Amino acid sequence: MTKEEIIDMAKKCGWDNPTINMSPLYEFAKLIAEKSKQEQDMPVAIIENNSQNWKGMDGAIAWHLIERHAVNWADVGKMMNEWLFSNTTPQTKKCDECGNCGGYALYCVACAEKFFKVKLKEKNN
Repeated sequence: MTKEEIIDMAKKCGWDNPTINMSPLYEFAKLIAEKSKQEQDMPVAIIENNSQNWKGMDGAIAWHLIERHAVNWADVGKMMNEWLFSNTTPQTKKCDECGNCGGYALYCVACAEKFFKVKLKEKNN
Protein backbone atom coordinates (compact mmCIF):
# COMPACT_ATOMS: atom_id res chain seq x y z
CA MET A 1 0.00 0.00 0.00
CA THR A 2 1.50 3.31 -1.03
CA LYS A 3 1.30 6.60 0.81
CA GLU A 4 -1.00 7.98 -1.88
CA GLU A 5 -3.42 5.07 -1.48
CA ILE A 6 -3.58 5.67 2.25
CA ILE A 7 -4.23 9.40 1.68
CA ASP A 8 -7.02 8.55 -0.79
CA MET A 9 -8.59 6.16 1.69
CA ALA A 10 -8.42 8.80 4.41
CA LYS A 11 -10.11 11.37 2.14
CA LYS A 12 -12.89 8.92 1.30
CA CYS A 13 -13.47 8.45 5.03
CA GLY A 14 -13.88 12.22 5.50
CA TRP A 15 -10.41 13.18 6.75
CA ASP A 16 -10.08 16.85 5.79
CA ASN A 17 -6.33 17.09 5.31
CA PRO A 18 -4.71 13.66 5.60
CA THR A 19 -1.30 14.86 4.37
CA ILE A 20 -0.71 16.61 7.70
CA ASN A 21 1.22 14.36 10.05
CA MET A 22 0.64 11.33 7.83
CA SER A 23 4.01 9.64 8.35
CA PRO A 24 3.15 7.76 11.58
CA LEU A 25 -0.02 6.39 10.00
CA TYR A 26 1.87 5.45 6.84
CA GLU A 27 4.56 3.66 8.85
CA PHE A 28 1.89 1.85 10.83
CA ALA A 29 0.12 0.73 7.64
CA LYS A 30 3.44 -0.42 6.21
CA LEU A 31 4.11 -2.56 9.31
CA ILE A 32 0.64 -4.09 9.06
CA ALA A 33 1.20 -4.92 5.39
CA GLU A 34 4.59 -6.52 6.16
CA LYS A 35 3.10 -8.57 9.01
CA SER A 36 0.27 -9.70 6.76
CA LYS A 37 2.76 -10.80 4.08
CA GLN A 38 4.82 -12.70 6.66
CA GLU A 39 1.72 -14.54 7.84
CA GLN A 40 0.84 -15.44 4.26
CA ASP A 41 4.38 -16.71 3.67
CA MET A 42 4.36 -18.94 6.78
CA PRO A 43 4.08 -22.59 5.79
CA VAL A 44 1.08 -24.59 6.91
CA ALA A 45 1.26 -28.32 7.49
CA ILE A 46 -0.54 -30.02 4.63
CA ILE A 47 0.32 -33.63 5.37
CA GLU A 48 -2.41 -35.81 6.88
CA ASN A 49 -2.46 -36.51 10.61
CA ASN A 50 -0.50 -39.65 11.48
CA SER A 51 0.44 -40.25 7.87
CA GLN A 52 2.83 -42.99 9.03
CA ASN A 53 2.66 -45.72 11.64
CA TRP A 54 5.36 -44.21 13.85
CA LYS A 55 5.06 -46.60 16.83
CA GLY A 56 8.34 -48.46 17.36
CA MET A 57 10.01 -46.88 14.33
CA ASP A 58 13.73 -46.15 14.57
CA GLY A 59 14.63 -42.43 14.50
CA ALA A 60 16.80 -42.80 11.38
CA ILE A 61 13.98 -44.42 9.43
CA ALA A 62 11.55 -41.80 10.71
CA TRP A 63 13.87 -39.02 9.56
CA HIS A 64 14.21 -40.62 6.12
CA LEU A 65 10.41 -40.78 5.74
CA ILE A 66 9.98 -37.24 7.04
CA GLU A 67 12.64 -35.88 4.71
CA ARG A 68 11.11 -37.74 1.80
CA HIS A 69 7.42 -36.91 2.34
CA ALA A 70 7.35 -33.49 4.04
CA VAL A 71 6.49 -30.66 1.69
CA ASN A 72 7.55 -27.80 3.99
CA TRP A 73 8.97 -27.13 7.44
CA ALA A 74 5.52 -27.20 9.02
CA ASP A 75 5.14 -30.78 7.77
CA VAL A 76 8.57 -31.66 9.15
CA GLY A 77 7.66 -30.34 12.60
CA LYS A 78 4.28 -32.06 12.59
CA MET A 79 5.71 -35.42 11.53
CA MET A 80 8.61 -35.22 14.01
CA ASN A 81 6.18 -34.51 16.86
CA GLU A 82 3.97 -37.43 15.79
CA TRP A 83 7.00 -39.74 15.80
CA LEU A 84 8.11 -38.45 19.20
CA PHE A 85 4.69 -38.83 20.83
CA SER A 86 4.28 -42.32 19.35
CA ASN A 87 7.60 -43.51 20.75
CA THR A 88 7.58 -42.05 24.24
CA THR A 89 5.35 -43.05 27.06
CA PRO A 90 4.44 -40.98 30.06
CA GLN A 91 6.23 -42.10 33.19
CA THR A 92 3.82 -43.80 35.57
CA LYS A 93 6.35 -45.34 37.96
CA LYS A 94 6.44 -43.84 41.41
CA CYS A 95 9.53 -43.03 43.44
CA ASP A 96 11.12 -46.18 44.96
CA GLU A 97 11.83 -44.35 48.19
CA CYS A 98 8.67 -42.38 49.09
CA GLY A 99 6.12 -43.73 46.60
CA ASN A 100 5.20 -40.24 45.40
CA CYS A 101 6.20 -37.99 42.56
CA GLY A 102 7.52 -40.24 39.85
CA GLY A 103 9.65 -39.25 36.95
CA TYR A 104 12.20 -40.87 34.70
CA ALA A 105 14.62 -41.80 37.48
CA LEU A 106 14.28 -44.29 40.33
CA TYR A 107 13.85 -41.48 42.84
CA CYS A 108 11.95 -38.21 42.87
CA VAL A 109 13.95 -34.99 43.15
CA ALA A 110 13.34 -34.65 46.91
CA CYS A 111 14.51 -38.21 47.66
CA ALA A 112 17.48 -37.86 45.30
CA GLU A 113 18.55 -34.69 47.13
CA LYS A 114 18.29 -36.50 50.48
CA PHE A 115 20.32 -39.42 49.09
CA PHE A 116 23.11 -37.15 47.84
CA LYS A 117 23.17 -35.17 51.10
CA VAL A 118 23.65 -38.44 53.04
CA LYS A 119 26.37 -39.62 50.64
CA LEU A 120 28.17 -36.26 50.86
CA LYS A 121 27.96 -36.33 54.65
CA GLU A 122 29.37 -39.89 54.69
CA LYS A 123 32.17 -38.88 52.34
CA ASN A 124 33.12 -35.84 54.42
CA ASN A 125 33.22 -37.77 57.73
